[in-house]
Amino acid sequence: MVNDSYGIINSNRKEIYRSFLVELYGRNYTEVQMNYNLDETKRLILSLERLDWEKIGKIYFLVFFIISILLFNLLYPLEVNSI
Repeated sequence: MVNDSYGIINSNRKEIYRSFLVELYGRNYTEVQMNYNLDETKRLILSLERLDWEKIGKIYFLVFFIISILLFNLLYPLEVNSI
């Protein structure tokens, strides 16, 4: 049964890869990508699943900055000197 699945996937590899690459890149994929073996395809998928830590860090800093400003204004309000 497993061999049958691999046989079907192997016989339709071009269509499966084309569909996969169209989902990733639209029509901007290259023919070199169509000939990727299984390891190269795994590396491509894993590279797309990585978190963008730079973007996460910027968002975290922005939220931290806004909360800090709000807390500072609540805890240390401006005092008006009255004569």
